[in-house]
Order: sequence, then C-alpha cells, then structure tokens
Amino acid sequence: MRRWMAFLIVLGGLVAPLAPAALGQDGATYTSPTYGYVVAWDPAVWQALPDEALVADGPEELDRLRLENPAGSLYLEGSRRYEGVATRCSAEELALFTRSPSVAEVAIRTDLAAAGPDRSIESAEGTLTLEGGESIRLAVYVDCRRLSPEATLVATLIAPAAVFPQVLPSAQAVVEAISVPDGAEPESDFFQALREVGAGAPAAGPLDGSLALAAGALETLAAGVDLADFAATATFANPYPAVDHPFDFGFGFRQTGGDDHLRLVVDSDGVWYLKDGLGPVLASGRVEGVRTGAGETNTVEMIARGDGGGFAVNGAFVAELDLSARSSGGDLFAASGFFTEDALDGRTTEVDGFAVWPLVSTDATVPVDETTFAGVLAASREGPPLAEPLAGILTQTEGVAALEPAGVNVADFVAGVRWANPESAYWDVGIAFRDQPDGRHYRLTFDQTGGWAFGIGLEPKLATGGAATMRLEPGAVNTLELLVVGERAAFSMNGSFVAVLDVSAIPESGDVWFGSGFGAGNVTAGTEVRFRDLAVWNPAPPSAPAPAPDAAGTPAADPVPPAT
Repeated sequence: MRRWMAFLIVLGGLVAPLAPAALGQDGATYTSPTYGYVVAWDPAVWQALPDEALVADGPEELDRLRLENPAGSLYLEGSRRYEGVATRCSAEELALFTRSPSVAEVAIRTDLAAAGPDRSIESAEGTLTLEGGESIRLAVYVDCRRLSPEATLVATLIAPAAVFPQVLPSAQAVVEAISVPDGAEPESDFFQALREVGAGAPAAGPLDGSLALAAGALETLAAGVDLADFAATATFANPYPAVDHPFDFGFGFRQTGGDDHLRLVVDSDGVWYLKDGLGPVLASGRVEGVRTGAGETNTVEMIARGDGGGFAVNGAFVAELDLSARSSGGDLFAASGFFTEDALDGRTTEVDGFAVWPLVSTDATVPVDETTFAGVLAASREGPPLAEPLAGILTQTEGVAALEPAGVNVADFVAGVRWANPESAYWDVGIAFRDQPDGRHYRLTFDQTGGWAFGIGLEPKLATGGAATMRLEPGAVNTLELLVVGERAAFSMNGSFVAVLDVSAIPESGDVWFGSGFGAGNVTAGTEVRFRDLAVWNPAPPSAPAPAPDAAGTPAADPVPPAT
C-alpha cells in the first residue's frame, strides 16, 4: 500500500498503541535490528504502530518503523536500496508520490530541498483523488541519508498540506536525533576495507577454474601476484555433499615458493585453520553457516595487512588473524583438498570469481607537501583507477547542488577533474569527499573570482584563499588535482600547487563527488557545467615498482590436524 494511502486510513484519529511493541522498540526508542541505527521520539507527540513494523523484509532487507500523530505519519526505513546514493534515493522516493496517476497539481517545495554527498532532502505537495471522488491536498517530505555503500535510511513525512508546517518541525527533530553506528568494531573495519578495494580494479582476476582433487596432491588456481597486503575473494562449489565425504577450500598466500606460504582452510565440518604451509596449525576456530549440500557454494573473503588480517564466509565475519609468522610478499592461490582426508580422487571443485586487490598502507608512506606533490600524483596514476574517468554535464537547480559521484568509498585518495567555466555571471564548482551518514563531509570549492574555500558541509569555512592560475573567462578549462592522506590534503590548480589542508576532523571514508552550485548565490537555474576526466586513484609513494616474483613452485597437501 502506498504510504500516503495508509496515512489516510488513520487520518483524523490517533491509532492506539498495540502490544507487543515492534521488534527493536523499547518504549519510545527503536534500534534497527538489521542496520543498527537508533530512533528516539517524544511519546507525547508521536506513537509507534507496531503492526506496521518490518524487519529485514524482502530482498532489500527492509526495516520499517512507523510513527503516527493526529497530523501526520513519519516512516523510518532502512534498506539495501539505492546503493547508498542519497540523491537517487530522495528523487525516486518523492517520485512515488508526484508521478502517481492519483496525484495532480504537483508543486515541488524547493525551499525545503537540500543535498550533500551523503544526504538529500526533497519535498512536494499534490492533490490526491480518492476512489470515491473526494480529494485531499497532501505534503510529502523525504529525507535520505547513506548508512553504508549498500544501505540507505529514508525518513518520509506525510501530512495534509494545511497542517504540514506545524508537524514538520517535530518530524525533523526525530530525524536529526537518529544515531548511526560508527563502525569501529573489527567486523565493520573488515567490510569497510573490502568496500574500499572492491571499488577499484583488481591486481588479478576475477579468475575461474576447476581444481582436480586427489589425495596427497593439491591443485591450485594461482593469482600470479607478489603481495603481502591484499584483499581476496573466491566462491567454491562443493565437489560433493559432505554427507558422502568431507571437503575443504581456502587460500594460500604470501607464497615465496612451494610450501613456503600461509594457508587459510575452511572444512565442511565448519572448522577453519590458519597454517604455516605444511607446518603446525597457528590458529583455528568454528565457522557458522558453511553450506555442505550438493550443488551449493561457499564464498570466502579475506584481508591481510601487516601482521594482522581477517576473513568472512558467506558474507559473515568469522575471525581476525595473526599473520606475523610470514610478513613478506608473495603469490596467492585458491585451492581445495588441502588435507588429504578431504579429497575424493577424480572429483573437482569449481572456483568462481577469484580476485585479488592490493592494500596500500598510505598513512606512513605517502607524504603530503608541496615538494613531493607532483611525484605522488604521477606515481598514483600508474596504478589502476578506483573509478574510471567520468564525463558529463551538471545542470544547476535552485535550492540543491548538482553532484556527480565517483562511486568509491575511500578515506585516502588522489582525484582529478577538468571542467569548463559556465557562461553565467556567478558560479562555483568543487569536490566533496569523506561524506558521512550524518551528512558531514569536506568540500573544496572554487568560484568565478578564482577564490577557493574549504570546510565541512555548511559549517563555517576552515580555510580560504586564491588560486592564481585558475582561468576565469567563460568557457575556459581548468584542472583540479587533490591528494588526501590521513590528516592532510593538498591540491593544485592547472598544475600549480596551491595549499595544504587539515582533514583531521573527519578521518572516515566516503565517496568523492564533483559538483556545482554549492553556494545559493552561485546558482542560476539551468546553467550547465561541463566536466570530464573525473577519476580517483589510490595514493602511492613516488617509488620504483616491486620486482616480479620468482616461480612459486607447487604446494602440497597434508594430513588433517587433530581435533582441538
């Protein structure tokens, strides 16, 4: 049922609270079971409707909380919709109302619109015609924010237009008070790192292959890389059901030759092992959710960085790993039948999507200063881009910035973009980065005077200045290059270094956006800003590439270790 139709059912009288409360609700507080955000409200103003609550509903894993008062309905929904893109979310959610055949005389509320890289608000009024022929003028307010690169939180207020100004502030108070998890746990850090590297091109793969099983032998699918720090993923099809015979699967990594490597093995009994080649077991534990049936598959995701790492099976984080036994770089391989007792001769394990990405520890290795700036840019561009170069046109609209996302999730990066100055008298362009679920983000903007400003969202500016080499005439092309590492950033205009910036207040990762119309006074509706070569890379120190690895040799299978 459309939200505005459901609202009409209770219009004119507050529905009494139902028992038991919605899953996740504790009095006037609700915690999303799937996404972890927390909503609190004043029970004298809003009441929850538990019968309307949903938890991980459908393929989009929708969590819904509905709050109600005599003047309106407030829906709070977390889901895996819109890939975390707030502007897409608000546009599509509002269109459900404005483009409905039952809604006419639509008026967009530009006075309420707002947009940033991680949050977007849109509103409209329209006349809804009911089945009996009566009509009612409704106002709809949509506030979208990114929860993660996969998930979005949507707050939708629906009320009669006549009372909308009175109910909006109380709804905004609920929305502004929502707290979102900061993702500081190892599990969150693990998946955050996977998202960051997954946005770029892999160093190897995706590779597919068939691994022949034979007791005492170990056939591998090698990546052909030389890495100590990496992220890897592969999906393994069960060679046969576990009720017929045990099997195993996993990775060998940091391989410098033959059996000189670490191996992570998961078996069909739901036990994982970290081993030093054919040597002793370094660590082990339980894995929940290993699929053991005929024709089923299991996906392993792993990260190694320095002396630590972690892995997940079928999308569920399993454990952190101590990898200090081997710290040097080497090849990686996917394999099945690590243990001699886990292989039936003549059977095969199909491997799909085996891919490896390099992890770059940038904080200590990449300087951010005027002396090394050009060298860092050149070295970074030698690697594959995290986002392929984009080109397009930004069209300015009153009340909202025009934005183009690069589609990455990074804290440290090199970015570049070229744009042609528009014909209007007043304009601005800029790059926004490290956008957060609460709407905070950095933005570096330039206007028609050649002045630049740097700050966090709409907060007071942190730094301002002038870019002397910026071309100001209409149609002139300018090139902006930006380096962000740890707590420092630096940028250049048309190849000339400009300034170093302090970015310590927001250390977390986010998307990188190119935009126009950040300042209300720099917007002329319909003005077009053409851009090209919007691209993002991992930052890299200006150093020579590592030598190619020697032939790694063939690893061997070993007996199953005793149960622990």
